[in-house]
Amino acid sequence: MHVSEATAHNGAIMRATAYPPAKINYIEIKELNDLVSEYRDRLRGLVTGYRTYQAAGASGWTVPRKVYSSYESVYIRRQIADLWQLYRVIVADCHEMTALYFQQQGTKPAKAS
Repeated sequence: MHVSEATAHNGAIMRATAYPPAKINYIEIKELNDLVSEYRDRLRGLVTGYRTYQAAGASGWTVPRKVYSSYESVYIRRQIADLWQLYRVIVADCHEMTALYFQQQGTKPAKAS
């Protein structure tokens, strides 16, 4: 999905925390963490693919192949930028929903050691 398809009328991405449920449960937090992991893996795959594509170089290519190759690299960079923007929103929602969950539970999250 292109990020522009997931935007509200004012151009901002619709956040999961815009309409949080009355009571947040552990399953919702777990799903958000799974989404963060899934999108991080997708983003890493795109970046790795782009780096591999760039490293292949254009030696011995014809002019038309070079032209369309440059268009393709622009397309891949836009995909990476859109996915990065979406990933940051998911991470922010995950942190915010986790904080709300712990607030509802009356506890504090454990500190990472």
